[in-house]
Amino acid sequence: MGEILQCSSYMNDQANSLFLKGFMIIHLLPNWEELLSLTRPENWCPQAVYYATLQFLSSPHHHQLKSFLQCVLLKQSLGFIRNHLFLDPYLNLALRRVMMVNPSLFCKVILIPLCDGQQGGGCSLKEASLFGDIILKSYIPASSVANTLISIAQLSDHHYFICHSVFIILLLEKKVALPFRVLECLVHHFCSMNHQSKMPLLWYHSFYLFVEIYVHECVSEQKERLIETIQLVFHPQWSTSIHQIISRTIYSSLDSCQQNDSTMMIEDDDSTNWNLNSV
Repeated sequence: MGEILQCSSYMNDQANSLFLKGFMIIHLLPNWEELLSLTRPENWCPQAVYYATLQFLSSPHHHQLKSFLQCVLLKQSLGFIRNHLFLDPYLNLALRRVMMVNPSLFCKVILIPLCDGQQGGGCSLKEASLFGDIILKSYIPASSVANTLISIAQLSDHHYFICHSVFIILLLEKKVALPFRVLECLVHHFCSMNHQSKMPLLWYHSFYLFVEIYVHECVSEQKERLIETIQLVFHPQWSTSIHQIISRTIYSSLDSCQQNDSTMMIEDDDSTNWNLNSV
């Protein structure tokens, strides 16, 4: 098995057929991880990684697929980008296939490790943009969007990376309904940076996008914290725009409260007049 897969590095027709036959049974064996390591995945060509991904996606064992994605597909993709400054088409296809088949697993096993500095993540802006293109053009269920946003927001508490803002922007642009817990995590994510004098432009962009889409669902206390933060972490253009959007929602909510109070007073007056007339 190991010899067959090691000889398939050029993926000509004959080697390709042997490669596929080998991977049709490798995930069925009890010592599949040992056999996989014997093939030296770090030396595989992108075509081999793509065809291996297809085989593991068909495996009924979730832990096998998760291990393969973490140890082979993610590492190969990052390594290729860092060596060539672009993502090979076969690796791109493999990642898109995973996203299409199991978007929740893609977010857990590919996206979150890219953001986690303790797992060697904290990827560069170039790497985040290439992985982000897959997110941009794919469907992700609302529950996966919410859980991923929570995870990224919590990771930024330990150490902020520019990729956090990239992925937050892409996930916010899905415009799914977010539970209050997710909104609170995102508010905390932005407000936790209020000790900084300046942040990257992408952070302001993510802040603006969050406010533009979801500020109407935030409570007054959250809005006040957001206004305080954007005044402390000031940017000449972004801060003004963000402050205007939040202030507009505060004033509109006050107007609606005043209208409700006026309506209640009119109803009380009508009831009083009705009682006097009845007397």
